[in-house]
Amino acid sequence: MSPNPNPNPNPNPNPNPNPNPSPNQVRRFPLMSELCAHARQELVRRLDHNYRHHRPIFDKVLDVVLTLPLPLPLPLPLPLPLPLPLPLTRCST
Repeated sequence: MSPNPNPNPNPNPNPNPNPNPSPNQVRRFPLMSELCAHARQELVRRLDHNYRHHRPIFDKVLDVVLTLPLPLPLPLPLPLPLPLPLPLTRCST
């Protein structure tokens, strides 16, 4: 019989067998305010890019978005009524 190359006899790759996270584990998650700030920065970056490179479609989409009630009701009623034809084109990032 050959020796076992895996010194860990536990087949579970998770080193913590406890399914409930400890407070120390939870503290590693970013704060909601940090997640929101990052999401907002990413949204502004994408809006800026689309404003500069796809202005006609950007203006049409903005007109549609500004007609939506805020805050948006969740879950969103799908399909959303779009009052104008929006061309389906792939934008390069």
